[in-house]
Amino acid sequence: MTCGGGILGRAENRALLKRRACAIWLMVDPRTAATRLGALGGDRPLLRRGPVAVRRRALLDARASAYAAAAAGGVEPGGQSP
Repeated sequence: MTCGGGILGRAENRALLKRRACAIWLMVDPRTAATRLGALGGDRPLLRRGPVAVRRRALLDARASAYAAAAAGGVEPGGQSP
């Protein structure tokens, strides 16, 4: 199961996730994430608030500590496909 990155912005959601699941952070850079989203990236409301590349980086920077707090571990896939 996956959840949207914004859900981790609330401490109660991070705590619930830690109690009920084993969350693994798939640590891809914003450019790789954009490539994987493909055409769907244009439909993401939070990416409409300015240049897409800048917004992707800003969202990752703002959410990284929440992702780390919620995850039991992380995986850096490098250039591997999903």
